[in-house]
Amino acid sequence: MSENTAPKRVMLVVNPKAGNVMTKTSVDELSEMFTALSCETAIYFTSPEYSAEYLVKEHAEEVDIVVCSGGDGTVNDVIKAEMQLEKRVPIGYIPAGTTNDLARSLGLPKNPKKAIRNIVEEAPLPYDVGSFNDDYFAYIAAFGAFTEVSYSTSRKAKNIFGRTAYIFSAMKALHKPKSFHVQADIDGGKYEGDYCFFAVTNSTSVAGVFRYEGDKVHFTDGKFEVLMIKSPDSLKTAIGVVLSMFNKSYKHRNIQFFHASNLTINCDVPLDWTLDGEHAHTEGTVHIANNCRAVEIIRRSRHKKEES
Repeated sequence: MSENTAPKRVMLVVNPKAGNVMTKTSVDELSEMFTALSCETAIYFTSPEYSAEYLVKEHAEEVDIVVCSGGDGTVNDVIKAEMQLEKRVPIGYIPAGTTNDLARSLGLPKNPKKAIRNIVEEAPLPYDVGSFNDDYFAYIAAFGAFTEVSYSTSRKAKNIFGRTAYIFSAMKALHKPKSFHVQADIDGGKYEGDYCFFAVTNSTSVAGVFRYEGDKVHFTDGKFEVLMIKSPDSLKTAIGVVLSMFNKSYKHRNIQFFHASNLTINCDVPLDWTLDGEHAHTEGTVHIANNCRAVEIIRRSRHKKEES
């Protein structure tokens, strides 16, 4: 850095209750790493009184980069705050949660030192953000089988068993999944039927349990990946659906998979959704829309078109 170049001002938002709990010493070490790379760092800890969303809305416009250390819920809060700002600031992410699905999808380093160097040295790239009625989500909005896994698995189990806790919970969800009668308008197409799972994603991970191949997902194309699973009528059908999902083919008569930008979803009963792993209860109509390239997340480009 030349003498005339001002140091980057970094806002570091730390969730002390994330899966990989940060101690004060480790946070000091993070600050020292930023300082070594010619950054000025202000540290903020989230709490029940001061969420990441509140902190970012209050202070983001004072800095050059907002960096969050926590899980996917913390990133969700940061992105929700950014969507409400007149001037949006590039986002850096130091994964410190249990599953870190968004970080895994974006190829972000798990090692804090590598993550910080990535944040300081790589370019901010655009990223699509989903609107969910009056709320926002970064990488998944879903209901039905598997979705309760993300918000009903206890924090204690997450911290002790990590991703294995999700797998055990997912296995329980596969036993006689509940059916929901859904009417949906998806980019002008009409869909109606009994579904046990419905997911709108911008991620290579589906509900923290299943995965898409990377070539199926583009983070900046203005489209979501939509996965709809019709309720199986037999154990054989259920096994076929699960095997299709685990082998990432998604080719089964009970599976509908496509890309879309705007969805209107109606169900005859209230729905419990997961938004980036957090619980959201809805009644009536749900509108989901893709806000193309709405925020910038610092990362290496996977696809050349992300840079254009």
